[in-house]
Amino acid sequence: MPRFSQNFFERRSRSRPQYGLILLVTIAAGLASRRWGGTLPHVLAKYPGDVLWAIALFLVIGLAFTTWSTARVAAITLSLSLLVEFAKFIPWLGPFRRTTMGHLLLGQVFSFGNLASYCLGVLIGCGMECLIIHPRRPGRLSWAGTHALAPGAARGANSG
Repeated sequence: MPRFSQNFFERRSRSRPQYGLILLVTIAAGLASRRWGGTLPHVLAKYPGDVLWAIALFLVIGLAFTTWSTARVAAITLSLSLLVEFAKFIPWLGPFRRTTMGHLLLGQVFSFGNLASYCLGVLIGCGMECLIIHPRRPGRLSWAGTHALAPGAARGANSG
């Protein structure tokens, strides 16, 4: 039985140039989703930006702490995302939230939909890191959810 934890909890060695490029693309997509989102239905206009915001935060934390496990980066990202969402109840942050930068970083109004978007963004960040950026190695979780055979192992040796 494959164990996702083999890839999810192991220490990483992240490539800053690779993560930086992915971060720039993510930021561009997030800004585009805000700029041209008015042409889409409300759900498609609002929530992709929040998902991309969480992915960008995941990448920033991964860039800052290149040896942390995916699980640790995900936990910190989700914690900060929830903190930012609940910070919308803090009145003295209101003037900053009304600026362009404050709106992009903190948002305007508390929403349970934002919480779900942040969770989805963190899951996508984990998936990108575990399955695409750091693909499986022999003996690790594969796309099909099975372990690669050890070198020299015969297929079907246990069948019969």
